[in-house]
Amino acid sequence: MVDERREIREGAGLDEARLNQDFIDFLRRWSTPFLVVVAVVAVGYAGYTRWQERKNARFNDAYAEFERVAGVNTPSPTSLRRLAEDYEGVGGVSLLARLQAADLYLQAVRRGIKAGAQVEFTGEIANAEDAITPQDRLEYLDQAWELFSKVARDARRNDSQLLIAIGATYGLAAVAECREDYDAARTQFEAIVAMATGSPYADHAAVARDRIADLDRIRNVARLFAKAELPAEAVAPPSPFDPQPSPPAAGPPAPRPPADPQGPPADAPSPADPEQPPAPTADDTSPPASDPVPDEPPRRAE
Repeated sequence: MVDERREIREGAGLDEARLNQDFIDFLRRWSTPFLVVVAVVAVGYAGYTRWQERKNARFNDAYAEFERVAGVNTPSPTSLRRLAEDYEGVGGVSLLARLQAADLYLQAVRRGIKAGAQVEFTGEIANAEDAITPQDRLEYLDQAWELFSKVARDARRNDSQLLIAIGATYGLAAVAECREDYDAARTQFEAIVAMATGSPYADHAAVARDRIADLDRIRNVARLFAKAELPAEAVAPPSPFDPQPSPPAAGPPAPRPPADPQGPPADAPSPADPEQPPAPTADDTSPPASDPVPDEPPRRAE
């Protein structure tokens, strides 16, 4: 007991009170900044979560809108270009929309009809004004080249979009072939070889080399003229196997000629009734066949 009492020091309670006062001073000094930092972190996390949700919603809306615009029977390249501008930088929607719009322009040039035109099941254009003119052809090729160029330029910046870049470069080569600029087409195919070699899409390098080898053959291919461009003597005569026009519908029967005012002779049969029997003469005493005489019973001898 004596030793424990010796360890009791005078003023020990004041030291403990001083420690508590230091902690209270620390809280007074730093509690407000600490709470502000915690509040800022909480608000920032909530804002980031909200922004991520809106980003995902916009991403989903972009692809849903792309499916709606591009999934119709005759998509409009103008609508696809507007869609690409509205969702610029949202995933790959802008690249895909411009790529399909450029394909529609190129397809219209190859088919000879305007983009979005209605075609009958027989292959004829529903409206004759939808046939493209030489001026329309040049404009479509220019727009296709512009769209393919932008898609290829933007997609080459991201390795995950390499396949889109290769597809856009194929489109540039096709536009060059339609313009009969085969040197430019060769340049685009060589760019495909450079991009695809050593990548997961190495098969496209072999395809591009085959297309380069076919350029000389395509350059010398004979041109197919339209029927309207051919001279009249070069148009083949109609074949007997061609469908013939249907005969006109039968009209009402022709009116009968009027009867002779003097009438036919007495012994001549009427033309209206050729089977009528001849009239009986004075020497003919036989009863008519139509009125037979009944058999008389035999008379008894008186």
